[in-house]
Amino acid sequence: YQRVYELSVQSGNDYIKNAFCTGPEIHSITYPTVQTSHPTNSDLPVQWNKASNAQNVHIATTYFDSDKQGKPPSDSGIYTIPSSSFPSLASLTFSDVVSVTRGNEVDLSKSATEGSILTVEVENSVRFTLTKQ
Repeated sequence: YQRVYELSVQSGNDYIKNAFCTGPEIHSITYPTVQTSHPTNSDLPVQWNKASNAQNVHIATTYFDSDKQGKPPSDSGIYTIPSSSFPSLASLTFSDVVSVTRGNEVDLSKSATEGSILTVEVENSVRFTLTKQ
């Protein structure tokens, strides 16, 4: 993993040269863990360790996507997934995966086509168990 990425692109007479984006430091998910057995009728506090803040954070499970259901306002190191996001389990347990994706971006619109963005992201995930209560 390189912390700083450089982008240079040329297409005919159009080009962008030496656009830099510093990626976020690698984080680790501290809750849930592989050993976690979490009840479906309880909110899930997703927690991660980080050395510094990233500009953007995305949290997802099989049934939850923070981009669609409530984007984290900041890279605080904790985000709560509401219990209403979990399915009604037919069986007593269900294996799920939570991922935390943190990213930084640079707007390239001044040097490239409007809306162009250079993004560097780091994603970590952990498998945990949901239990019917």
